[in-house]
Amino acid sequence: MKAIVVRGLGEVAVETVEDARIEAPTDVLLRVTSAAMCGTDLHIYEGRMGDVRGMVIGHEPLGVVEDVGSAVVSVKKGDRVTVPTHVCCGFCVNCVRGYTDACLMTNPGAAGAAYGYPGMGGYRGTDTELVRVPFADANCLRLPGEPGDDWEHDFVLLADAFPPGYHATELAQVSPGDSVAIFGAGAIGFQARAFNDPDREDPAVVIHALAQLVNPTGRLGIAGVFLPQDARPNDELEDEVTWPFPGLPCSARTSRSAWAATTTSATTRNYAT
Repeated sequence: MKAIVVRGLGEVAVETVEDARIEAPTDVLLRVTSAAMCGTDLHIYEGRMGDVRGMVIGHEPLGVVEDVGSAVVSVKKGDRVTVPTHVCCGFCVNCVRGYTDACLMTNPGAAGAAYGYPGMGGYRGTDTELVRVPFADANCLRLPGEPGDDWEHDFVLLADAFPPGYHATELAQVSPGDSVAIFGAGAIGFQARAFNDPDREDPAVVIHALAQLVNPTGRLGIAGVFLPQDARPNDELEDEVTWPFPGLPCSARTSRSAWAATTTSATTRNYAT
């Protein structure tokens, strides 16, 4: 089967690798129809995770179940599913408590496992034609529809990109009526923005140090503010839209504050993306 393989520092290639297969009764075999790339993959691509030549990368797949282990009960051949980045068993003490990213069974001697990441259990990445999914009953999320439909590009975000955006709003305790500053105009920043009401008069504003990332936010109807990396505390910032926080000046000092202020219209909270 074909897979995206790390060849060296700053180099990946599509290569032929051994087909994935069922290895345990609790496995399923997933045929990938879409896969999303992650900023985390850059750590590997740019050499920050050591020499991982030969490793298959990727951890955000969407696909159709092609084969099912004899002990799997919740999914069947032909089901459309996505799986999370972290591989979990579903029954260890951490999984039962909801900390599935720190599963104690899927990476012996450590807490937590993931696809296509060094030191995370040795699970081959999902940028492949076929993926072995361990503990399928705990990891497969069944989805409606069929490959290539109008939901294809939305559903693939459920593997990784969409959940962190939601989780960020939960950590920040964002409530209806809040004005929100999102620091970071990457994929997760955009997903976090999706959880904030776009019809508000003062919608969430996305702040980033790279102008080329801020500018697209305006085209998508998202308030964007460019914060230069070398900005001085009292510099006035160049914003793409009207600054959405009444009572707070649009300055580098304001943008780097903890946003623990109460404005005339709403409480402003900050969450990192």
